[in-house]
Amino acid sequence: MKIHSNRSIAFGDFVIWASIFISGFQCLIYEICLIRISALYFGTTNIVITIIVSTFFLGFAVGNYLFGLFTKKTEYPLIIYGYSVILLGLIGITSPYFFYFISKPYNYLYSFTVNTFFYNFVLKYIGISILIIPPAVLLGGAFP
Repeated sequence: MKIHSNRSIAFGDFVIWASIFISGFQCLIYEICLIRISALYFGTTNIVITIIVSTFFLGFAVGNYLFGLFTKKTEYPLIIYGYSVILLGLIGITSPYFFYFISKPYNYLYSFTVNTFFYNFVLKYIGISILIIPPAVLLGGAFP
């Protein structure tokens, strides 16, 4: 009987560590995909990569904090985790379309900010943040 209980504990530990690994791997893949898609619409400058990474980490921090507060008040935190992962998958599937839709107003506004570095930077930051903050918050909540 003890052998069976030890195996179930070992299997439970394996499932927890595997889910942590898969969650972290998912975050890295999602970040790389967002960088690649953003490069098509916003360019591949160091500024754009910096905006993407900083916005991603901001979303992680906000999501981890908010989900931490919310899961302390609920009885079933795994249900919240499941819904956040499902919503994250839906956002991941539809994010190329969101980039396409945000590129129209961005291209229009970019024509007014071509010669000014500051306004161009602010425009890129707003456009990228609108697209990256929601999935990054969900990833921050799903990341242990």
